[in-house]
Amino acid sequence: MLHYQYTTKEFRNANEAEQVLRKHIPDYAKGKDGFLKNCTWVEQLISNGKMDQALNYAQKTLDKKNKESTGTHFPYTTLHIAIKEFEQFKKGVRKK
Repeated sequence: MLHYQYTTKEFRNANEAEQVLRKHIPDYAKGKDGFLKNCTWVEQLISNGKMDQALNYAQKTLDKKNKESTGTHFPYTTLHIAIKEFEQFKKGVRKK
């Protein structure tokens, strides 16, 4: 979702989230026979600055979670931290 839009919406169920995703990926269907069977799905998620956008939106959601009272079910991710660490590792730059 964060590859396409910033949101902290708590979806009621997977179907509700899929409806929003289909606004950006009309042929989206979950599972190995859905969106993932298309060999270009990774390219779709990273093209046109979508990867950087997703990383920025992920940081923004984590910042919001850490700064505000967000309740018990606030949606956020820390995957962007792992991706940035991996990118640094690939470049031979490690945090100590």
